[in-house]
Amino acid sequence: MKSILLSFILLCFLGCSSPQRTTLFVEHPPSPHKAIVYLYRLDTFYQSGSSDFPVFYFNGAKVGPLSVGGYYVAELNAGPLEVSYSESILGIPMKTESAKVKLDLEVGKIYFVKYELEWGAVYFNSVPASYGLKDIQKTKLLKP
Repeated sequence: MKSILLSFILLCFLGCSSPQRTTLFVEHPPSPHKAIVYLYRLDTFYQSGSSDFPVFYFNGAKVGPLSVGGYYVAELNAGPLEVSYSESILGIPMKTESAKVKLDLEVGKIYFVKYELEWGAVYFNSVPASYGLKDIQKTKLLKP
């Protein structure tokens, strides 16, 4: 009985700590004076049940935790953009130095930044729009 109760509490805790997924991918066209940046993570078995998602930042401003199978979209001004993240433990972001993706945003362009964690190896980089557009269709929008 104790193990059933403990399992239920653990599942509730994990469910509450995950970013909420909303809808499947819908392309967001840029406005005439902005650029669009998609930040995404494909759905993988590895870490899919974990509550410890990396927390992402655009130029130091918090975007949110990126769960498996999710994405964020941002409409930003042209200019330099630094995308960074911090790992989290039990849902609490840890201020650690991480890899950074640096972009020089141009008006009217669409950018894709992909994060992958496969068995301990982190892959975090900007990907071509043709590749990112195919990938991101397998994900769901996250609410920050």
